[in-house]
Amino acid sequence: TNTNMEHLLHPSLFVVISPNIPIGLLVGKNDTLANKIDVDRLAKELGNKVIMHKEYDQFDHFGFSIGKDMSWTQDVLQLLA
Repeated sequence: TNTNMEHLLHPSLFVVISPNIPIGLLVGKNDTLANKIDVDRLAKELGNKVIMHKEYDQFDHFGFSIGKDMSWTQDVLQLLA
């Protein structure tokens, strides 16, 4: 945990340098590793570089790679088009 590694109750803030490319944020609502507050803050910091910011109700962090529901791949294809 962050408390064990850095002896802090909250993670250290870091500067996000916005790359000059469009970005899609696909987020699971049940994600315990990247919570909604953190992802929303990241989206705000990235600004208009975020061309898609979508949340999936039944997903956690690993649901995108090992889940039975692969419908999110349609959103990835839309981003790549």
